[in-house]
This record gives sequence, structure tokens and C-alpha cells, in this order.
Amino acid sequence: MAYHLLQLPDPPVLGLITDFGTKDGYPGVIKGIVLSISPRAQIVDISHEISPQAIDEAAFVLFHAYKYFPKGTLFTVVVDPGVGTDRKIIGVTTENYAFLAPDNGVLSAIFTFESKYKVFEIMEKRFFLPEISATFHGRDIFAPVSGQFLNGLTFSEMGEEAQTYHSGQVSKAVVSDDKISGKIIYVDRFGNLISNIFMKDVLEFASKKSVFIRVGKYQIKGLSQTFQTEGGTSLQAYPDSSGFLGFSIFRKNAAAETGLQKGDLAEVFGV
Repeated sequence: MAYHLLQLPDPPVLGLITDFGTKDGYPGVIKGIVLSISPRAQIVDISHEISPQAIDEAAFVLFHAYKYFPKGTLFTVVVDPGVGTDRKIIGVTTENYAFLAPDNGVLSAIFTFESKYKVFEIMEKRFFLPEISATFHGRDIFAPVSGQFLNGLTFSEMGEEAQTYHSGQVSKAVVSDDKISGKIIYVDRFGNLISNIFMKDVLEFASKKSVFIRVGKYQIKGLSQTFQTEGGTSLQAYPDSSGFLGFSIFRKNAAAETGLQKGDLAEVFGV
């Protein structure tokens, strides 16, 4: 099966993730170019509030979002600390989706959790804007390439299959007979802390034994099903909508209240 020959939805859909924010108009410029090339495109702003240069955040947001889109959707991710260097620009196709991004590990979850994919290095400059800025490849390369893809051009027509690429590192929780060891990987705008521990693994634990959870210096007995629990003022563990184990405090910013942050240890014990 040729995974780069996707059936695009009608109209074609682009999901856009950047660290540009909205103050300076950069996402609007990208969308203007895409629409100039592919006027029927439907563009969805997944997020422009990724922390500057935070490749891991963008990877998480993409992983959380992409499977909810129509099959054939293109996801363009412009979180690009190496813009203007010799880093590659890659197009990736799976059985159901396509991704365009700098070759810096931002597609790590795709490479980890999708079983079949093809990777292309985007090289054909005739599909870029005529003048290429060293600091705004989002405008000059990613936007026109996205537009061309949405018009039906394939990544193989805009480049060649990549022999090497940066697959990135997805930190997976370690599951043993009596413990799951993971860490905090994301903090959302509410201050909820999300770990890399899959809820399916926690629930399997909980089906056999009582669950005791430790995150940083905090200890939590059992799981809450919603943000609001009886008492509601202490740190609780809950099933985040991303499919991972999360930590929150009802009506409070858990990260600010506890000092917990990305990288802190999270463990689930069966007792």
C-alpha cells in the first residue's frame, strides 16, 4: 500500500500547530498563503500557544489531537528552533493522515505509535515561495507546500523518500508487575499535570489490586473520575482526556499550588 497516496477529505483539511502566538500575525500569514494556493481548504487552528521552541509540547498536542480529524487531514507543525539551518523539512504519511514538520523530533509520537508510515524530505524549491527568509520557513516553505498538498500534490512529487530522519524520543512509562514508573510530560493552561502513564495500564492495575500513586513528594490513594471530588482541595489523580493519567486540584492551578513540573516522577503502585 502506498501510504503517501491519501484520499483527501472534501474540502481538504489542514490542522495547524505553531509556537507563534497570535499577537504578531504569523499564523494568519501562513493561512493566507495556504488559501491562496488551495482556496477550498478548511484550516483548523489546533494551537498557536505552544511555548516557544517547545518541541515536546507540540508533539504532545499533536498526539492528543490528530486522530479526531477526518481521514486524509494534513497536519502542519511549525515549531522550529533550527529554522534556517541545514535541518530537513519532512512530509510523513500514514494509512490515514499526513504530517509536515521540521525534522527535529516533533513527530516523535507519530513514529512511535503509528505502525506504518513513509517519510519524505521536501526538497523541490519550485513549490516554495520565490524568496526564502532564513527565519520564517513557516511562511516561505511550510505554507506553500501545505497548499500544494491540499491541492492533491503528493510529498513524493515535492521531494524524495528520506533515508535518515530524526525520529525523536517518546518517553514511555515502564510497567512491571507491581509498579508503573513514568513522569509529568505536559502542563495545560489550567495547571493540570499530565503524565506519560497510559490510563489503560492504570485501570488494568486497579482491576487486580488497590492503587496508590506518588507524584513528586505527593501521595494519592486511588483515582478520581472528575475534577470535582469530595473535599476537592487536595491533589488528585484523574483520567485525562488524552488517555494519560493526570493530576489536578479542583478550581486551582495544580502546577502553581504544588510546584510540580514537567519531568517530575510519577509512579503507580499496586497494593
